[in-house]
Amino acid sequence: MLDLEMAGKVCFEIQGGPIIQEVPFTINNDTVHDVMNTAYELLDSPKPRKLIYQLQYFGTLGNMVVMINGTYATMSGLSSLDPGAGPIYYWALLVNGSLANEGIDSQKVNDGDKVLFELQRYDPDIHANTHVESFHRALVNY
Repeated sequence: MLDLEMAGKVCFEIQGGPIIQEVPFTINNDTVHDVMNTAYELLDSPKPRKLIYQLQYFGTLGNMVVMINGTYATMSGLSSLDPGAGPIYYWALLVNGSLANEGIDSQKVNDGDKVLFELQRYDPDIHANTHVESFHRALVNY
């Protein structure tokens, strides 16, 4: 059962999807991944489920969001052997309007934060020094 007696709240939003204005969390402890799990529980009722996501684990980088509500990150463009490969899109994590440097397992949340997941076309200039670049490098070197 979800314990709503927690110390802080964040706004959780999915581009083109649900927004929860107040997702409770434990201050100085919870990460974006924890907030996602709480949002999942809050959106579970009434059915049908309003938040479905899929993660892929990358060792020390943690989990990367590869699908939210049926929309997948597209990584076919990583293969130089596929001349028809399209652009690469990732689910980017933004906290308070800025791309996060950490992934969902490391990025801590603070009371009043706004957490947004947005599907973004990979751009080495825009995504430099962010979690998107870290996962991109891991995939390219896979």
